[in-house]
Amino acid sequence: MELSAIELLVVILKRFKLIFFLTISIVFFSVILSLVLPPKYEAEIIIMPKRLEYIPRDSLQLSKIGLPIPSHTYYLPILTTPSNLYAEIIRSAAVLDRLIYQFDLKKYYKKKYVEDVRKELYRDIHVRLGQSGLVFVYVTNKSRSMARDMANQIPVILNQLLVSEDSNIWGSMEEFLVNKLVNIEDSIRKVEKKLELFKKRYTLVEIDEDLENYTRMIYDLELKRLNLEFNKKLLLNFSDSSLFLIKHIEQELRAINNQIKKIKSEGLNHYLKFPFNYIPSIYSDYVNLQNEYDFLVSLYEAVFYEYQYAKLMHNKQMPIISVIKEAELPEKRSSPQRKKMVIFSFIIAVYLGIIMAFLLEFFEKVRSDPRVLKLWKKLYRL
Repeated sequence: MELSAIELLVVILKRFKLIFFLTISIVFFSVILSLVLPPKYEAEIIIMPKRLEYIPRDSLQLSKIGLPIPSHTYYLPILTTPSNLYAEIIRSAAVLDRLIYQFDLKKYYKKKYVEDVRKELYRDIHVRLGQSGLVFVYVTNKSRSMARDMANQIPVILNQLLVSEDSNIWGSMEEFLVNKLVNIEDSIRKVEKKLELFKKRYTLVEIDEDLENYTRMIYDLELKRLNLEFNKKLLLNFSDSSLFLIKHIEQELRAINNQIKKIKSEGLNHYLKFPFNYIPSIYSDYVNLQNEYDFLVSLYEAVFYEYQYAKLMHNKQMPIISVIKEAELPEKRSSPQRKKMVIFSFIIAVYLGIIMAFLLEFFEKVRSDPRVLKLWKKLYRL
């Protein structure tokens, strides 16, 4: 049975006192609660992974492999640690535990165990990623000065952690790249031997321009794979970091591996304007060897450059994080937001009052009209 708008209005007017006093009571309670709750303040600091200067060696002809020509500065072309990885590290136990001991937070939060204090910090420290790799860190605390000091200490701890002997980011990068260089050198030697044997047997002709595009395509995918492998290795150093990010990296790695496999299985002929069907098979064999050699040399030069960079930064113990904006003493409290609390409680109170008014009206009709009671019992049995 549907109710008309007039009948709805009649019910509301009939139970107006109930709705009114319930609303006043809940709003009054929320006002008292907002006054009793201790105020909290939020300090904000903006940080960014630092890009450092390095003058590369003249012997590295990076322009030949399509990398930027070095000037007075040079940005890492391959290994870039994304901001979301730093966001995970900030909320890791490695960083939080240092905060706990430096600020004696067990005493401050009145907790017996470090794990309990860590839970409090998970609630009080929030990280947001901005544009251009910026990382916004928000620290909430009952004390203005504590919120500011803890926020400003986070990048200091992060830098100390990332350049320490136990978890040095440059040391990890250096070790990772040395292993890659050894593997690439071994592959280059094998291909060089094959090319030498080939040149002794046959007279060679010039390679078509399309082959360079094919080489570059695989080269770019290999660089992406290298970058993801390193980021995964670095993230695994922090065991309590989010598994979601590691799973996402593994998913990307699988996609790149499948793409490389697909390109290689399709073969070079698939990507040429002038197919190999019209080229002697001897020439096609040479093209494949030369293409593989060019790719490996290009990859080796890029990885070697990265290795030199990582080695230099490791020896200099250079900072990883730069502070864009330091945290200041917060003026306004972040919580409780009294105005929002009162408005929200008012809306909830009115809504509850109307529901209660209609429930009372329904039960009154059930008691007064036997037919309604009979119908209700049937519905209840169903």
